[in-house]
Amino acid sequence: GLSRLNLSFQNLIEASLSGVDLNYADLSYTKLSYGDLNRASLSGTHLSQAKLINTYLESVDLSHANLSHADLSSAYLIDADLSSADLNGANLEGSHLNNANLRRAHLIGANLSNADLSHAYLIGANLSHAVLPSPQYFERARMHTSTKIDHAYVLAANWLDEVEQVVQNDSYDPLDFQKYYITGPLSAEEIENSDSFYLKEVAKGGQSIYQIRLKPEEDQD
Repeated sequence: GLSRLNLSFQNLIEASLSGVDLNYADLSYTKLSYGDLNRASLSGTHLSQAKLINTYLESVDLSHANLSHADLSSAYLIDADLSSADLNGANLEGSHLNNANLRRAHLIGANLSNADLSHAYLIGANLSHAVLPSPQYFERARMHTSTKIDHAYVLAANWLDEVEQVVQNDSYDPLDFQKYYITGPLSAEEIENSDSFYLKEVAKGGQSIYQIRLKPEEDQD
């Protein structure tokens, strides 16, 4: 296989790498947009800052991979294993994450606007400070008390109520949506001063942006 190979900073646009073993390879800053990586093995692979725009990554093993600040916009991640992956600050706008395994994945500050998370596993996933998609994109997504959504950004004042209706919440340890509230629309100043690069981008669309917060009595800090 090609595992542990150093391919960082390479231009592999439109590469056909379906089914290849790239476990623990270094693909950081690599251009892989429009490529075919379906069913590839990328467990523990370094893909930070990589470009994976419109890339086919269906049924890929990306468990424990480092995808921090990678651009995965419009990528096809259907049935992908992203368990314990580092997706902090990643751009997943418009990506297809249907039935993806995001157990214990770190998505802090990620851009998930218009990402399809239907049937995705979000047990233990950390979505704090991420930009989250509309409720309809969470159809039957698996939620659990360990799913973190505090300080995430949403584009609807009734987001919590709507999402609660469509997700498949754990029957024993469900995520308690009542512990959270949604702020009023963020001011231009709050958006400007936020540490989220994506928030400023989303704000250019002119929509109101709200933030999910823990109710004061629930704040453990």
